[in-house]
Amino acid sequence: MFFNIAGISGFLLGVKLCDVIFFRPEKYELLRESMEDEYWRINGEPTEIEPELVACIANPLKLRKSWIQIRFGKDNYIRKPE
Repeated sequence: MFFNIAGISGFLLGVKLCDVIFFRPEKYELLRESMEDEYWRINGEPTEIEPELVACIANPLKLRKSWIQIRFGKDNYIRKPE
């Protein structure tokens, strides 16, 4: 029984430690931005809602259209983490 608990807790601790060491927020934001652009390129842009112009993470001087308004828009419920 002890080895089961030790094995599970060691695994969870190792996963959390790898997350702390290897996770880079910049790479995550760049990946999320590229996935959004690819999704709209493949499936077509929505026509019911207006896009919001946001700064491009790959090129900060460029603006891009984003329909993920919970993350970037004027929604007060969910704020972009600093």
